[in-house]
Amino acid sequence: MRGEGGEERKSRAIGEEAGENAEENAGGLRVTDMAMDLSVIAAVLSSNVDTPIEQGLCMAGEVGLSGEVRPVARIEQRISEAEKLGFSEIIIPRQNMQGLDYKKYNIQLLPVRKVEEVLRLLFG
Repeated sequence: MRGEGGEERKSRAIGEEAGENAEENAGGLRVTDMAMDLSVIAAVLSSNVDTPIEQGLCMAGEVGLSGEVRPVARIEQRISEAEKLGFSEIIIPRQNMQGLDYKKYNIQLLPVRKVEEVLRLLFG
């Protein structure tokens, strides 16, 4: 694709950072897995307040327009993968805790209902 002035603009897959679930395209980010909503919001806010998200923490959750953190599919698989990757904590939607055998994980589960709760967890 050609931009103004004839320079060639390219888009490339992020791959290493986000797998098949995100793609960089002319400075934007296209999210195809709604469970990434919470991570994207956290990254933007982290940049805005110039405070890094602590290592060892990950998150999964869909975020609604009013800031509610909605449950996501395959939460047990997501938790297991986070644990395998060496994360020590994972922020998840509180609704995903229902029926979850949390004792079988060696990762701390941090359930939340609203984005405000996530902000307090991340930035105090």
